[in-house]
Amino acid sequence: MSHLEKPDGDPHAATNDRYLEEYDLSFAERWDRVVGWEARARREGTFYRDLLNAAGARRVLDAATGSGFHAILLAEAGFDVTATDGAPAMVDKARENVAQHDLDVRCEVSDWRDLASLDADAFDAVLCLGNSLSHLFDGDDLVETLETFNTVLVEGGILILDQRNHDAILDGTAPPQGDRYCCTGADIVLDMTDARSLRITYTLDEGRSRHSIETCPWRRGEMLEALDAAGFGDIRTFGDFNEYFDPATAEFLVHVGRSPFRA
Repeated sequence: MSHLEKPDGDPHAATNDRYLEEYDLSFAERWDRVVGWEARARREGTFYRDLLNAAGARRVLDAATGSGFHAILLAEAGFDVTATDGAPAMVDKARENVAQHDLDVRCEVSDWRDLASLDADAFDAVLCLGNSLSHLFDGDDLVETLETFNTVLVEGGILILDQRNHDAILDGTAPPQGDRYCCTGADIVLDMTDARSLRITYTLDEGRSRHSIETCPWRRGEMLEALDAAGFGDIRTFGDFNEYFDPATAEFLVHVGRSPFRA
């Protein structure tokens, strides 16, 4: 059964708001170490900036900003960035980081379901990174979220999203946790709790701090199906920032789609 179908009695069907408990103040205060800002910036290089510049994008919505890592890097590169996240603790941390960098980045608490109500002009690009869409467990919710991204984009605007390479995890071909994409400052354990739930546990402070989140292991084909259903076209997929990659071993996938031109 495709995850885009809604099975009866699905125990994960009402988990949209679970992230509010998972990303609490304690986790938000440690999130910068999980991200590993300097190492991740070196690993990414100019990948996202190059995608945005190639698309002629200037106004960017970072729709899963976390503690503001990508919003800050893009603002420093000259993009006009608005940063949103559904977790208030994360937005507070993002605002703190933005202030420390002395940047003009609007940071707002906004669930994806509420993005259309943002008091803002349409964006040239939407970023949704950090495997964030895996916090959705229902196919209808996934498509509706992608449709919302579409509504806040200009015609022909681009959506950039990433996801763990769940195909490799589910098929047993994934290599041990590496640093080719995330460059995290935490030990990470991936644990399939059932066929539709992947628990990610972050351990910091020499084992004294442990935080777990539940995610849905969307396969590549299912994400592409949802992007198509939401109206995105010209979709390209990269593996660990590379156009040509081994789908059996890539750690993360990055999908780039274009919003349609409307008649």
